[in-house]
Amino acid sequence: MASLYLVDAHNTVLNNSKINDTLSVPAGLSYTGTRSTRGSFVVQVPYEVPLEGTPTDLTDIMTKKYQGILSLYPGYSNILYDEQTDATGWAFPPGVGTPICTVGERQSTSVSTGGTLDSVVTVLGTTPAQCVLRWESYQYIYTDDPSLVVDRQYNEQDGTQFAVSVSFNNGANFNAVTSGVVFSIPLAHQGNQFKIRFQRNAGVFKLGLAAWSLIY
Repeated sequence: MASLYLVDAHNTVLNNSKINDTLSVPAGLSYTGTRSTRGSFVVQVPYEVPLEGTPTDLTDIMTKKYQGILSLYPGYSNILYDEQTDATGWAFPPGVGTPICTVGERQSTSVSTGGTLDSVVTVLGTTPAQCVLRWESYQYIYTDDPSLVVDRQYNEQDGTQFAVSVSFNNGANFNAVTSGVVFSIPLAHQGNQFKIRFQRNAGVFKLGLAAWSLIY
């Protein structure tokens, strides 16, 4: 489960987008427990993640969120993350699954069944031997009654419908990882040229990728 921060989706300066509201919704794999986004996009903050102070805008909530995530893992000093606020960071169009992967601004990255989405390479400041990967996912559900305004509902998912793998040698070797679990990188696969891959391994609906982070 997570706290959902509803961020203004219409600010022309993305990083200055204000927080409109905060909601709680249970994780699920059905149409239950949804919340209307009401002209906002969502930043998930897992319940176990501590926040220092009350966030005021998109930049502030992302800073506090990832400082909080890093604090959960003593002994690690670095975190790389992507909150999916824009389309950068992805090798697109994807080599597999075209056209059922989408990337875009303000939480619009998604993968449908059979799709694979790879990131571009990021050069890390160190060569880790161990790391932790985390990711968050969601589903948008639309209510489109002809007599009413279209309503977009947000349904938090548990992330297991993604198969995630990482490479530290620019894609020469990928290794499967589990969200939140320490991963020991094989010696022959170690390096500082990081890539992450999301594959859709279950489900029939389009699955949104809310965020991912690498703690190392």
